[in-house]
Amino acid sequence: VATAFPLPLSGANANKDVVAEGLGDREDQRRPPAALPWVSPGYFRVLGIPFRRGREFDARDVAGSPLVAIVSEEAASSIWSGIDPIGRRIDLGDPEKPRWCTIVGVVGDIRHRSPAERPGPMLYLAMAQSPVPIMSVLVRSDAGI
Repeated sequence: VATAFPLPLSGANANKDVVAEGLGDREDQRRPPAALPWVSPGYFRVLGIPFRRGREFDARDVAGSPLVAIVSEEAASSIWSGIDPIGRRIDLGDPEKPRWCTIVGVVGDIRHRSPAERPGPMLYLAMAQSPVPIMSVLVRSDAGI
């Protein structure tokens, strides 16, 4: 069981311009927008999204703890271009009030918007750190139904 917002292929989307730390001045750090779903622990397992490296969200990732994110392989390659993103930081705020978020994991790519579109960059945030007022509950069963 997991929760998320927005769900893949739901038509609902949230996007964020990505600003990565340590890639030059602020304009050099800016990267193309990434889809921005908020997800709970278990989300990747429930949807069968392969976990590549790092860690998943867990009980450490709650309100008040340092912000963390998990990126898709497409986001990792488009933002850091061959550099391991684990431990790197992105800014979720604005130039006057940065909100630094540390990358803790990398997952496989998915088609988030449409089955016809190629996978784009994904930046998954921990639902418990930044709750959203709407979410869906996902369930995976081995009942064979």
